Amino acid sequence: MADSLQETLEIVVLGRRFRVACPKGQEASLEEAARALDDRLKYLRSNSDLGNREQLLTMAALNLTHELRLAEARSREYADAMDSKIKTLQQTIEQALVHQAKE
Repeated sequence: MADSLQETLEIVVLGRRFRVACPKGQEASLEEAARALDDRLKYLRSNSDLGNREQLLTMAALNLTHELRLAEARSREYADAMDSKIKTLQQTIEQALVHQAKE
């Protein structure tokens, strides 16, 4: 039954073909991710002295992990700022309602 929820796709990264499982409906997203990874690896290969696939993949993984952590930190900062603004707005509304009730 789990197989009915999965598709098998073939992707190409650095000229090598891989067959990967993918949730149904996510095929285009996975293909786009594979293309982005392939592009990044090709860029690293042409703009660095990294010699082998393992070094390229390690550097790409490190770069992607760093970018993900930065994005997560920005997301947390944004959520915290929005939470603070919502609390301030709630307090302002409550104060206005209390003031209106006294009149």
